[in-house]
Amino acid sequence: MAKMNEQEILNSVLPNLQFIHDYHNETVKQGKALKNADGTITTTYSIGIPFGGKIYEVPGYDRDTGKKMTEDEVFKIYIPMLESGELQRQYGDFGIPKGNYKTIINLYQQYKKMSDYGNVPNSAISFYESE
Repeated sequence: MAKMNEQEILNSVLPNLQFIHDYHNETVKQGKALKNADGTITTTYSIGIPFGGKIYEVPGYDRDTGKKMTEDEVFKIYIPMLESGELQRQYGDFGIPKGNYKTIINLYQQYKKMSDYGNVPNSAISFYESE
C-alpha cells in the first residue's frame, strides 16, 4: 500500500470520526480547550462506546465545564442519543466495525501527528487543569 498523505488519511477516517473532528474544531473555535497539568491540550478526549456491534467515538470532554467525563458519564449522555438515532441522523452511521477499530484510530492518530491538529492557540484555552 502506498503511503498516504495527510488529506488522504483524513478522508479515509472521516466517515467514522467526523463527530470527533467537528467537536475538536468547534472547541477550538469557541475557545473552550483545556490545558492539562502536563502541558498538553484537550479538545475532545474521545471515548469509544460499543453499541450495536460497532464502536462509536464520542467526546468525553465537556467543553462547557472544562472537565473530562468518566466513561459512565459519557455513556449516560451518548447511549440514549445512539439508541434514538439522533447522532446517526446528524453524522450518518459513524460506528466503526470492531475489526476495523484499531486501524481507523491509528490512522486518525497518524493524521493528527501530520497536521496542525495539536497546535491549539493559547487564545482557545479557557480551562486549566490543576496538578
